[in-house]
Amino acid sequence: MKLLIFDKILLGIIILILGFLINKLLERYKSKVSLVKEFTTVKINKISDTWNILIDLEEDAQIIVDKVLTIRAIINSSPDEQTRAIMNETSPLELNLKQKIIIVEKTLKQNHFWIGKDYFKRFSDYKDSILEYYSAVIHNTNVDFAEMKAKLDSNKEDLIKIVKENL
Repeated sequence: MKLLIFDKILLGIIILILGFLINKLLERYKSKVSLVKEFTTVKINKISDTWNILIDLEEDAQIIVDKVLTIRAIINSSPDEQTRAIMNETSPLELNLKQKIIIVEKTLKQNHFWIGKDYFKRFSDYKDSILEYYSAVIHNTNVDFAEMKAKLDSNKEDLIKIVKENL
């Protein structure tokens, strides 16, 4: 009889300990899942923030590029007159663009941890291709602007594809 009571108490203690351990494992698992979910949410938000700032930069650069190309097409005078006309039309826009470039670079640095090395590099390359295209048009270099714009659009499409595949 004593052995029967002792067996039941021992079995009860074993079940209690197993229940406690299983509960602890489940709580640890839920905690890890919650942490991964929170981390992923923040990462997606940081990628989205960085993307939106880059799109704004591209749009502002394109406005200036369009103005410059329009002025060059309209004004058939000397390059100096074209340059003066371009500066008069684009100076405030260029100041705004330079401020956006600073914001983009700051955002990239701040979000580097969250977006990861691969996205950081791709976003940086995209920013560089925006600025390369903009700079080539502004400085009237002898490059094929359509080809540069196609390269920029290709970089953008590749980036969109990669983001969609990985999120």
